[in-house]
Amino acid sequence: MEEREVQSTPTGLAAELATVAEAARAAATPAMVDRLAVMAERAVTALDVLASPEVLDLLVQLKAAAPALNRALGRLVPLIESGGLDDLLDLVEVLRAVKASATDGMIARAGDKINRGLELLDAIMQLKITHRLPELLAAIDDAARDAEQNQEFLSPLAVLAAPREKEIQHVMRFMLALARRLPAALQS
Repeated sequence: MEEREVQSTPTGLAAELATVAEAARAAATPAMVDRLAVMAERAVTALDVLASPEVLDLLVQLKAAAPALNRALGRLVPLIESGGLDDLLDLVEVLRAVKASATDGMIARAGDKINRGLELLDAIMQLKITHRLPELLAAIDDAARDAEQNQEFLSPLAVLAAPREKEIQHVMRFMLALARRLPAALQS
């Protein structure tokens, strides 16, 4: 028996694909083939990088961190849309500039001012006037309102007669005592 080589001719979809492949081969220029080769090489290199253990490990970590990343992005998007993120970044730049420009002397002076403020607060607390602070502030507001509403001319005789009033004498004695103690308190 004689063996005959049987060649089958493609039909249907296979025939169309063969025709398209033959047409592409005939139409391809050497430059196109070179570009395709470069693109294929880049694709294989990219796949090689993606298949590396480091990238695969990173993808596993990314998958594990996905819920936290989604929450963070959910909070970050409104900050970006409202301009709040830009404000925060501006604030960071200001703080960085302050940190870079602050000298030891400046920090020492700021610490001294804070210490003096705390000492003043302590002195006020020792006077036990803090429980009377609301009444003091209300009296200041009332006095400011009365002074604004009373537009009468204050004659020199009225000013000279005012010290005879008991409340005015008390306030004047307090102001004089404070004026005498204040310079010494501020220098210590």
